[in-house]
Amino acid sequence: MKNILYLGPYRQKDGWGQAGYNYLQSIVYATQKLGYQLKIAPVYFTGQVWDSLKSTEDTMSHLNQLENIDISNFDTIIQQGLPESLWYVPDINNVCITLLETQNMQHTKNKHILNRFDKILVPSRQEKTTLEQAGVKTPVSDILIPIDCNEIDAYLAKNKPLSSRYNDYVKFYFIGEF
Repeated sequence: MKNILYLGPYRQKDGWGQAGYNYLQSIVYATQKLGYQLKIAPVYFTGQVWDSLKSTEDTMSHLNQLENIDISNFDTIIQQGLPESLWYVPDINNVCITLLETQNMQHTKNKHILNRFDKILVPSRQEKTTLEQAGVKTPVSDILIPIDCNEIDAYLAKNKPLSSRYNDYVKFYFIGEF
């Protein structure tokens, strides 16, 4: 059986936290399907913390259970953060989920940090291309930030469809993180 440790900002109250929580949900699903053991620990990049993440006791209880599981030896560590916040752990499989805040990493220490990892996951092809152009040799996969479609379904169940409110004409604008 494999033991996995996930370190990420899933309790943080911002875009990083939402992405961390959504990635964590996918990791929980995958580890359950594969029969792996998972322990999690929060990482904080800001002082903003969810008072009650997703506002459900079940969710908080499940997170607390995963945080307090008794595992001391890990086969894999998955870390989520900017490259400069990640660290390599010897003698285990090191995976990082990272986002980039630059399109040119050629003259930064970040490529050297990332080259120590066994696998890198990024949320877009552009970030994958940026890493490859910077000389990162570690295998990189682009995996979109997961979206909890249950939240969309719950919203639609409580509210009228947009088309009935706007006479079948809706224009969407998006400004922010993807």
